[in-house]
Amino acid sequence: MHLKSYEVVRFYGQRGPFRKDYNFLGLAYHESTNGTGSLRYEIPLGVADDVFVVDPYDGVVKTTKPLDRETVSSYAVPVYVSRDSGGESAGVTDTAMLTVRVMDVNDHAPDFHSSCRPLSVPENSDLAVIHTVVATDLDEGRNGEVTYSITGGNVGNKFSIDLHTGELSARPLDREAASRYTLTVTAQDGGGAAALSAACTLIVSVEDQNDNDPRFSLPRYAATVPENAPIDTTVLAVEAVDADTGVNSRLVYSLANESTWLFRIDNRSGVITTAGLLDREKQRVYNFQVVATDGGLYDARSQRAPVTITIGDVNDNKPVFTKYPFTAEVPAYTQPGQFLLQVSAEDRDEGPNADIVY
Repeated sequence: MHLKSYEVVRFYGQRGPFRKDYNFLGLAYHESTNGTGSLRYEIPLGVADDVFVVDPYDGVVKTTKPLDRETVSSYAVPVYVSRDSGGESAGVTDTAMLTVRVMDVNDHAPDFHSSCRPLSVPENSDLAVIHTVVATDLDEGRNGEVTYSITGGNVGNKFSIDLHTGELSARPLDREAASRYTLTVTAQDGGGAAALSAACTLIVSVEDQNDNDPRFSLPRYAATVPENAPIDTTVLAVEAVDADTGVNSRLVYSLANESTWLFRIDNRSGVITTAGLLDREKQRVYNFQVVATDGGLYDARSQRAPVTITIGDVNDNKPVFTKYPFTAEVPAYTQPGQFLLQVSAEDRDEGPNADIVY
C-alpha cells in the first residue's frame, strides 16, 4: 500500500446559498497494478466534519456544505481505495492524503468593535491626535487591509484621519461656534471592485475654556432717582452675559469707583439700590462703573460699563431772602408809584420748585 498526497490550492471559500455542483474539488487517483475487479473509494466518516465526500466509483471528491476560510483555512482528508471483487471488499489497498487549502474571498466587512465611543476635546487646543479608531477584517491579504476616511459631519474640516492608522486629529476648536460634532468614520477593505466597508459614528463634544469676556447688554447705563428716595430704593438693573458655559459663565457684579457709599449692587442680580440718603443740593450727578466678573477658576475675566446716576429734585428747600433786612432812603416828597427798592430771594431747588412768588 502506498500513501500518496494530493493538494488542492485553488478552492475558494463560499458564503451564502450552497450549490454542490459548483464545488468540484478533484479526482482521487489510484494506480492499479495487475489487479482484478473494480476500485472503490471512501472518505471515513467523521473526517473534516464530514465536509467532503467522494464518489465510491469515479473518485470525484465534492463538498457537502459551504466552506468558510475564517473558520477553517485548510483540511487534511484521507481517501481510501480498495478492490471490489464481486461485491466483496478486499480491504484497503491504498491511501491518499488530500490537502485542501481554502482560498480567501472578500466576504467580511471591517468591524470597529468598541473603538467608536464619545470623545471630549478642550476648545482652543493645538492640532493633535485625539483618538485612534481601529477596525479589523477577518479576511486575509488585500481583502483584510483596512483604510479609514471621514465621510460625514466634518463641518469646517476641523478633523482629519490617517488613511492607514486610523489616528483622528483635530484642529483648534471653538465651543462657542460649535459645541458638538457628529462624525461618520468609514473603514473600507482592499477588496477592489468587491470592497466592503463599515461605518461608525463618533460624537465629539467640545469642552469649554474660559476664553470669552462678559458682555453688558448696554454700552452705558443711566438713571434718575429722587433725592428723597429712602435707603434700598431700586435705581436700575444691569445685565451681562458670558458666551462660555458652566462655571465660566456664572457672573458676579460689583461697583468700581463708587467712593461715596451711597449706592450698592446685588452681586447676583445686578440690581443697583441706594445705600444712603441723597441730597441733590450737595451733589447732582454720580458717575461710577459696574463690573461683571465670570467664575473662571484660574483665569477669571471681567468687563466694565459706566453708570451715571442723576439726582432728581424735590421741593425740600424754602426760599431765602438774599439779605435781611432790606432798607432804602426815601425822600419826603416822593410821589406814589415811584421805585423805592427791590427785594430778592433764592431757592436751592430747581425748576418749578425754585420759582418764587412775592
